[in-house]
Amino acid sequence: MKKYSLTMILFVIISFSCSNNDSVKHESINAIDYTALNRSIDNQISTLSKITINSSNEHKFLQFFKTQPLVANSNKSFPKEKIIKIKLAPHYNKKENDFMINFYQDLANSYDNKITELLNSKRVLLNKSNFSKNFKNEASFLFNTIEKTANEINYISNKTQTNKTGKTGGFGDCISQKGKGIGRGIVGGMVLGGISGAITGATVGTVSFPGLGTATGAVAGAVFGAAKGAITGGLVELTWAFIDCSMERNRLEIYYMNTEDFYIDFIIPNDLDQQEFYTFNDSDFLLNSLLNTSEDTPIRFIE
Repeated sequence: MKKYSLTMILFVIISFSCSNNDSVKHESINAIDYTALNRSIDNQISTLSKITINSSNEHKFLQFFKTQPLVANSNKSFPKEKIIKIKLAPHYNKKENDFMINFYQDLANSYDNKITELLNSKRVLLNKSNFSKNFKNEASFLFNTIEKTANEINYISNKTQTNKTGKTGGFGDCISQKGKGIGRGIVGGMVLGGISGAITGATVGTVSFPGLGTATGAVAGAVFGAAKGAITGGLVELTWAFIDCSMERNRLEIYYMNTEDFYIDFIIPNDLDQQEFYTFNDSDFLLNSLLNTSEDTPIRFIE
């Protein structure tokens, strides 16, 4: 097992034991200061605009990708759906877990320009539900984090559409055509970050999380980890989209991204909190599965 700052863990079949689940349900998240936590997340999101990914430095990012010859869409056959097995952080009860699974599935199938619309519809459902106040507070915080991250990624993508002469073209036009990548990147980051944070909070002992004070437990770690994971997943998607567009010039396409090395070499140096999280080998699987799935293929999550 390795430790990295702001890194995540294996997508799928990682699970806490039943005894861990039982103990997590007794933890309280009343102590979470969402105002302070929002400030921390806002500061982290603000760093995205300072990260430069363009043709002059694309060589720094190419090392994280493997490519193959581009196959024309007309020669491709797309499956009717892509089934991906995931497991969420263990502090949710069954009803909460089902709500989040369905939400993540909807987000993974949402076009980038429809994410805010989706979030607003989920906010209405959440407010009308009989979920606990703690769950509503957590879900609302995560919805807000997703919206701010998606807006920032969209802003950066739109900004790349105009070159120094004020004319559109090049990478910007290509990136603007990426349809569902933002939601899929964010989902992958949140699922991985939530479990990683939960394991960190449950096993490391006393951990200091912004907005959470000095806390011990899986719940605090899961909330913080999922929020940070949304930002990281968004950045992974932005990098993927840029390199994908860059490779199209050479009739190549991405088939694999080494996200673990990307976390170590690029994410960590840009992480403001520098909080150590646990990660496992093969943490690449979920993000690669999501971002390599055609937007024409619906994604379905199962546990």
